[in-house]
Amino acid sequence: MFASTGFATAPRSGLPLTRRHAALWLTGVVSATLIFLNFPTAKGGKAAALLTAEETRTLEAICDTLVPGAIQAGVGAFVNAMLSDSDRMLACELTGLPVAAIDFYPAALAALNRLAIQIGGAEMTALSLTDRQRVVDALLAPGTANWSGPPAALVYWAMRNDAVDAVYGVARGYYQLGVPYAEHIMPPRPW
Repeated sequence: MFASTGFATAPRSGLPLTRRHAALWLTGVVSATLIFLNFPTAKGGKAAALLTAEETRTLEAICDTLVPGAIQAGVGAFVNAMLSDSDRMLACELTGLPVAAIDFYPAALAALNRLAIQIGGAEMTALSLTDRQRVVDALLAPGTANWSGPPAALVYWAMRNDAVDAVYGVARGYYQLGVPYAEHIMPPRPW
Protein backbone atom coordinates (compact mmCIF):
# COMPACT_ATOMS: atom_id res chain seq x y z
CA MET A 1 0.00 0.00 0.00
CA PHE A 2 2.74 2.46 0.89
CA ALA A 3 4.99 1.46 -2.00
CA SER A 4 2.93 3.44 -4.49
CA THR A 5 3.26 6.60 -2.41
CA GLY A 6 7.00 6.28 -1.93
CA PHE A 7 6.68 5.55 1.81
CA ALA A 8 7.59 1.85 1.80
CA THR A 9 10.02 2.31 4.68
CA ALA A 10 10.04 4.48 7.76
CA PRO A 11 12.13 7.63 7.34
CA ARG A 12 15.80 7.15 8.30
CA SER A 13 15.30 3.71 9.86
CA GLY A 14 14.98 1.54 6.77
CA LEU A 15 12.33 -0.54 8.56
CA PRO A 16 9.09 -1.42 6.79
CA LEU A 17 6.42 1.17 7.56
CA THR A 18 3.09 -0.34 8.49
CA ARG A 19 -0.16 1.18 9.65
CA ARG A 20 0.60 -0.22 13.09
CA HIS A 21 3.97 1.56 13.26
CA ALA A 22 2.42 4.79 12.06
CA ALA A 23 -0.40 4.53 14.61
CA LEU A 24 2.07 3.81 17.44
CA TRP A 25 4.23 6.75 16.42
CA LEU A 26 1.21 9.07 16.23
CA THR A 27 -0.03 7.85 19.63
CA GLY A 28 3.37 8.66 21.14
CA VAL A 29 3.44 12.13 19.65
CA VAL A 30 -0.10 12.95 20.79
CA SER A 31 0.50 11.51 24.28
CA ALA A 32 3.75 13.44 24.74
CA THR A 33 2.06 16.64 23.60
CA LEU A 34 -0.88 16.19 25.96
CA ILE A 35 1.39 15.37 28.89
CA PHE A 36 3.57 18.39 28.17
CA LEU A 37 0.60 20.76 27.92
CA ASN A 38 -1.26 19.50 31.01
CA PHE A 39 1.30 20.25 33.72
CA PRO A 40 0.77 23.77 35.03
CA THR A 41 3.59 25.03 37.23
CA ALA A 42 4.11 27.87 39.62
CA LYS A 43 6.69 30.63 39.12
CA GLY A 44 10.18 29.28 38.69
CA GLY A 45 9.01 26.20 36.83
CA LYS A 46 8.31 24.14 39.97
CA ALA A 47 4.93 22.61 40.69
CA ALA A 48 2.96 24.43 43.35
CA ALA A 49 3.06 22.51 46.65
CA LEU A 50 -0.38 21.65 47.92
CA LEU A 51 0.67 19.43 50.81
CA THR A 52 2.41 20.97 53.80
CA ALA A 53 6.07 20.12 54.37
CA GLU A 54 5.10 17.76 57.20
CA GLU A 55 2.44 16.04 55.06
CA THR A 56 4.98 15.64 52.26
CA ARG A 57 7.53 14.07 54.64
CA THR A 58 4.86 11.67 55.96
CA LEU A 59 3.88 10.76 52.39
CA GLU A 60 7.53 10.13 51.53
CA ALA A 61 8.01 7.96 54.65
CA ILE A 62 5.04 5.69 53.90
CA CYS A 63 5.80 5.50 50.18
CA ASP A 64 9.48 4.68 50.77
CA THR A 65 8.38 1.92 53.15
CA LEU A 66 6.12 0.47 50.48
CA VAL A 67 8.52 0.96 47.55
CA PRO A 68 12.16 1.51 48.51
CA GLY A 69 13.62 4.39 46.53
CA ALA A 70 10.42 6.45 46.46
CA ILE A 71 12.01 9.37 48.33
CA GLN A 72 14.95 9.50 45.91
CA ALA A 73 12.54 9.26 42.99
CA GLY A 74 10.72 12.36 44.25
CA VAL A 75 7.37 10.90 45.28
CA GLY A 76 6.56 14.03 47.33
CA ALA A 77 7.14 16.30 44.35
CA PHE A 78 5.24 13.86 42.12
CA VAL A 79 2.11 13.90 44.28
CA ASN A 80 2.27 17.69 44.74
CA ALA A 81 2.64 18.12 40.97
CA MET A 82 -0.34 15.86 40.35
CA LEU A 83 -2.43 17.68 42.96
CA SER A 84 -1.76 20.99 41.20
CA ASP A 85 -2.92 19.55 37.87
CA SER A 86 -6.55 19.78 36.79
CA ASP A 87 -6.27 16.37 35.08
CA ARG A 88 -4.81 14.38 37.97
CA MET A 89 -3.29 10.95 37.44
CA LEU A 90 -3.40 9.80 41.06
CA ALA A 91 -4.61 6.39 42.15
CA CYS A 92 -7.10 7.77 44.70
CA GLU A 93 -8.93 9.54 41.86
CA LEU A 94 -9.54 6.22 40.07
CA THR A 95 -11.79 4.89 42.82
CA GLY A 96 -14.85 6.98 42.05
CA LEU A 97 -15.12 8.03 45.70
CA PRO A 98 -16.75 11.42 46.19
CA VAL A 99 -13.59 12.71 47.93
CA ALA A 100 -11.24 14.99 46.00
CA ALA A 101 -7.55 14.09 46.05
CA ILE A 102 -6.71 17.40 47.68
CA ASP A 103 -8.92 16.34 50.62
CA PHE A 104 -7.91 12.66 50.56
CA TYR A 105 -4.18 13.14 51.13
CA PRO A 106 -4.24 15.37 54.24
CA ALA A 107 -6.91 13.14 55.85
CA ALA A 108 -5.04 9.94 54.96
CA LEU A 109 -1.67 11.27 56.12
CA ALA A 110 -3.11 12.55 59.42
CA ALA A 111 -4.72 9.14 60.02
CA LEU A 112 -1.40 7.43 59.20
CA ASN A 113 0.39 9.60 61.75
CA ARG A 114 -2.23 8.78 64.41
CA LEU A 115 -1.78 5.07 63.67
CA ALA A 116 2.01 5.44 63.75
CA ILE A 117 1.81 7.08 67.19
CA GLN A 118 -0.46 4.29 68.39
CA ILE A 119 1.89 1.56 67.08
CA GLY A 120 5.36 3.06 67.42
CA GLY A 121 4.97 6.02 69.75
CA ALA A 122 5.94 8.62 67.12
CA GLU A 123 4.82 10.03 63.77
CA MET A 124 5.72 8.13 60.57
CA THR A 125 8.77 10.26 59.83
CA ALA A 126 10.36 9.46 63.21
CA LEU A 127 9.76 5.69 63.15
CA SER A 128 12.32 3.05 62.29
CA LEU A 129 11.80 1.02 59.14
CA THR A 130 10.59 -1.91 61.27
CA ASP A 131 7.95 0.24 62.98
CA ARG A 132 6.89 1.80 59.66
CA GLN A 133 6.43 -1.74 58.32
CA ARG A 134 4.23 -2.51 61.35
CA VAL A 135 2.09 0.51 60.43
CA VAL A 136 1.78 -0.84 56.87
CA ASP A 137 0.81 -4.27 58.24
CA ALA A 138 -1.85 -2.60 60.41
CA LEU A 139 -3.25 -0.82 57.33
CA LEU A 140 -3.84 -4.20 55.73
CA ALA A 141 -5.40 -5.79 58.81
CA PRO A 142 -9.19 -6.10 58.71
CA GLY A 143 -10.82 -3.49 60.94
CA THR A 144 -7.72 -1.42 61.69
CA ALA A 145 -8.03 -0.43 65.35
CA ASN A 146 -8.88 3.21 66.10
CA TRP A 147 -8.58 4.18 62.42
CA SER A 148 -10.29 7.45 61.57
CA GLY A 149 -9.70 8.53 58.02
CA PRO A 150 -10.29 7.30 54.49
CA PRO A 151 -10.57 3.48 54.29
CA ALA A 152 -7.24 2.01 55.41
CA ALA A 153 -7.00 -0.39 52.46
CA LEU A 154 -7.59 2.51 50.07
CA VAL A 155 -4.83 4.53 51.75
CA TYR A 156 -2.45 1.58 51.36
CA TRP A 157 -3.44 1.09 47.70
CA ALA A 158 -3.19 4.78 46.78
CA MET A 159 0.17 5.34 48.51
CA ARG A 160 1.63 2.17 47.00
CA ASN A 161 0.48 3.14 43.51
CA ASP A 162 1.87 6.67 43.89
CA ALA A 163 5.22 5.21 44.99
CA VAL A 164 5.30 2.75 42.08
CA ASP A 165 4.42 5.54 39.63
CA ALA A 166 7.18 7.80 40.96
CA VAL A 167 9.85 5.07 41.02
CA TYR A 168 9.05 2.91 37.99
CA GLY A 169 6.72 5.00 35.82
CA VAL A 170 9.59 7.16 34.58
CA ALA A 171 12.50 6.62 32.17
CA ARG A 172 14.98 5.91 35.00
CA GLY A 173 12.62 3.27 36.42
CA TYR A 174 12.35 1.55 33.06
CA TYR A 175 16.14 1.40 32.81
CA GLN A 176 16.40 -0.02 36.37
CA LEU A 177 14.05 -2.80 35.31
CA GLY A 178 16.05 -3.45 32.15
CA VAL A 179 13.19 -2.34 29.91
CA PRO A 180 14.04 0.01 27.04
CA TYR A 181 12.31 3.37 27.41
CA ALA A 182 11.10 4.22 23.91
CA GLU A 183 10.38 7.93 24.13
CA HIS A 184 9.83 9.95 21.02
CA ILE A 185 10.52 13.20 22.84
CA MET A 186 11.93 13.17 26.37
CA PRO A 187 9.37 14.62 28.79
CA PRO A 188 10.30 17.98 30.31
CA ARG A 189 10.28 16.42 33.79
CA PRO A 190 10.40 12.85 35.09
CA TRP A 191 6.63 12.36 35.41
